[in-house]
Amino acid sequence: MEIINLIRLNDFSDEAIKTFENLFYNQDVLKEDIEKNDNCYVLRVGINGAFDADLMLENASGLPDKYVLLSFDEKIEKQGIEYVLFGSAYNDYDFTNKIPFEIRFTDAKVKTKVYKASSEGVISCPWFNLCYIAFEIVDKYLFSKELLNEAEMKNLPLILELANLLSYSDYKNEVRLNEYPILKQHILKHGLNKALKRLENIESESNPEKLSKLKEQFLEKLDSNKYEPLFRELFEIVLNTQNAYKTRIECRYPSDKLVETRKQIDSLIKAKGYEGEYPLYFKQGNVKRIKIRAANYYPKKYFVFANKKIINYVYCMEKDFENDSSLFIDFCCGCEAIKGDDQKSDLISFMFNSNGKPFYDNVNYSQDYYDEEGELISDNLERKINIACKIAELKKLSKSERKENASSLDFKFDFASISITIALSLLIALIILSLFMLFGVLLCQLFGLSSEIPSMFTEIPWLKLYFISAGIIELVLLIYNFFS
Repeated sequence: MEIINLIRLNDFSDEAIKTFENLFYNQDVLKEDIEKNDNCYVLRVGINGAFDADLMLENASGLPDKYVLLSFDEKIEKQGIEYVLFGSAYNDYDFTNKIPFEIRFTDAKVKTKVYKASSEGVISCPWFNLCYIAFEIVDKYLFSKELLNEAEMKNLPLILELANLLSYSDYKNEVRLNEYPILKQHILKHGLNKALKRLENIESESNPEKLSKLKEQFLEKLDSNKYEPLFRELFEIVLNTQNAYKTRIECRYPSDKLVETRKQIDSLIKAKGYEGEYPLYFKQGNVKRIKIRAANYYPKKYFVFANKKIINYVYCMEKDFENDSSLFIDFCCGCEAIKGDDQKSDLISFMFNSNGKPFYDNVNYSQDYYDEEGELISDNLERKINIACKIAELKKLSKSERKENASSLDFKFDFASISITIALSLLIALIILSLFMLFGVLLCQLFGLSSEIPSMFTEIPWLKLYFISAGIIELVLLIYNFFS
């Protein structure tokens, strides 16, 4: 977005102009995002996960007395020594009842707050979210090169290439890439010829729609175990550039409370026999019986077969909600089959659990816990961890635990699980009836009744028997899984 009248005035810094652009793009600002500081208005403008910008309007006046939300027009005028910012105020969330306002100010400056670039969804879509982390760093670079640290500047060429793999990237011309030489070097290092060919197809494509589709397909194909070593190498390079920063939670939440909560979580999870350090815990186990699971995340359904050695995981993902003083944590709990003696028990291994899509569910925790009537009750951290560990270990939840964690992986009669049992029961029924038919043919030949073999196939209602037996097997499987 270009704000022509701002650029023409040429009285604001580049950072201030870009902050105004983001303000107008987002339009709406809540009351708690505006602070009056003497003769200055401070508007908190969120840019992306890696940084925020505080827009400070000097010698400002005109802010409405009563409002819950302000919406800004894409318009600033200069009147004498003052600038005028136009918008509408709302006393509630009835958007039909708006009150026009004008904020007058003499100058606009920007103060930035930089955080660790990280993506909350990195587990479910590893490659997409690696590129999104790179995208946030590039967005910071475009706002001001001064915001990048030495490690980010050193690895900026690689970060630019990763960010440009996102199909919706809309960078300025100076950073839009048509070639990926650094990515090619890493791909060749690991001998991944198919990935190299796909990347070359992206480089040679000029049609925007086809290019967008090729990028999406490229990232989807990379989400598999085959490309885990390449991802591990690039992920560590990019994440190491963020070591100098704190997360948003660490900047906003009281440090003593955060440290105490992390210690408490560490103690409770390790008491369950898990190893590791906050935020990732794991332990080895095995599956005693077939489990049919229906997840809220991709893949939607899957089998865990009996006598399988697995690694159980609990990953603590702290979540930031602006203007909320509570601490929110998602316990990402799941498992993966042990693939070999040299398998690493770490977050990246968990990401690439099954074709790049790990089996997991989230258990949501908030330090301010409210019951169904909206009453604040005692902290439920220990109960949430018990539920998370049970889900990670494929154990059945109690009725009260299922009620508390309605989105759990605990088996329910949903379409995802039923479709699996139907497929399995049809296959088992087919095998059983085929064996019966073969056994009948053998008996006829053994007792010299070969002439009866054709009638056995035509007179016995095999198709009806097939569907009846499949239905019985399906019912048995569902009951077995439900009570196991």
